[in-house]
Amino acid sequence: MRTLSLPGIFKIGYLEAEKLSPQLMLKSQAGIPIAVLTDIVDVAFIGKPTCSAVSEEDNNGRSEKTTLVFSTLQDIPTDRALAWVVQCVNGRNYLIGTKERPSPIMKISEDLGAPSGNVSAIEIEITHIALKSLLPVAV
Repeated sequence: MRTLSLPGIFKIGYLEAEKLSPQLMLKSQAGIPIAVLTDIVDVAFIGKPTCSAVSEEDNNGRSEKTTLVFSTLQDIPTDRALAWVVQCVNGRNYLIGTKERPSPIMKISEDLGAPSGNVSAIEIEITHIALKSLLPVAV
């Protein structure tokens, strides 16, 4: 099992998965540089987001599971398949999700906060399982 944890997230954004070029995962696995050629909607996050990818044996092959967790005050659309772009403090960008299925799964939890002054925020957990789910990308 191989685990990758990103060194510090600087920026998070989403885009409609259908606007991505086809076969990005296969191109990335073949060593072909890939790029996002559509607009990305930035998401303002609260606190310290986390992103990790775990690669492990799965049914006589390998699969990678990427999990991105962050809190925000923004509403995120849930009526269409989204792909996510994460930029690290080292300047590297990663894509979670592609045009093809399986799409990333989004879990939304809303915390109303306590009267003593805790923040009322929405926690988003993005999970994507594929042969390769955290793709280095140029934006």
